[in-house]
Formats: sequence, structure tokens, C-alpha cells
Amino acid sequence: MKIKAACTNLTKELLEILSTQDFARLVLTRIYGECLGVENPCERPAEYYMQLPDICIPTSDKPGVEVRLTGAGASGRTSKQFQEALNMLGKIFADTIHRHLKSSNSNERIQLFIAIMVDTPVEISNGYRTNIPESKPIWITKSSIGRS
Repeated sequence: MKIKAACTNLTKELLEILSTQDFARLVLTRIYGECLGVENPCERPAEYYMQLPDICIPTSDKPGVEVRLTGAGASGRTSKQFQEALNMLGKIFADTIHRHLKSSNSNERIQLFIAIMVDTPVEISNGYRTNIPESKPIWITKSSIGRS
């Protein structure tokens, strides 16, 4: 399974934060280990990893981060685990971006979107099944993390 961020108009400092080994270890441990039940995900680099962020071609001056977990197998995992992984992935990235904006005293407004690609459909809510659970897009500023 792979986790990768696609970033548009982010500062060099924020891109560096999202590219650190410490951040990758946090993400792998929380998402693969705690949410999806993988034993020692940081010690299995061919199976579970986080790729360096991609830089996207901007179509406006607005910054954004789209995070995808791909190659996820549903076998042996519950829909609840995927929902928890989706929520936790959003929380980790949103909190990290928010802390950066607060510490840099930035007035930027950054959009965040999360998606997980699962090999077979999983139930997300009230019987709705999909193989691409997605978050709602949110906007993050130094003062808040909120829905768009």
C-alpha cells in the first residue's frame, strides 16, 4: 500500500515537513498499524510506504493537498477500519498543516482532500458501498480547520 500527497502551491517549508522520515513514520504507524491492523509497517518497505509528495501544476494561486492511499486490500479488514483510516489520514495531515500555518504566522488558506483506493467496495454509510472512500474537502487556516 502506498500513501502519497499531491501538492499545489505549497511553501518549501511545508513540503519539507510532509517529506520527513518522522512524518512518514507517524503516518505509517497510525494508518497502516493502528487503523488497518498491519504489524510493523515501518519495517516492511516494499509493502507499506509513503512516497515523496508530488508537485502539481497550479491553475490558480490557491494551495492544496490531495492525499491518496492506494493499493489497499479489503480482505480481512472491515469497513470501519477503512473509515477510521480515512478519518485519521485527514486528521494527521490537517493537524500538521494547521501547526505549520500557526507557527509560520501564515495567512494562507490550504485545501485538503483525502481518498483511499480499495480493491473491492466497502460500506461507508447506510449501506452505501464504494471502492474509493473520500473525505469532504476542508480548508485549513492558521485559526481553523473547517469544511468547505
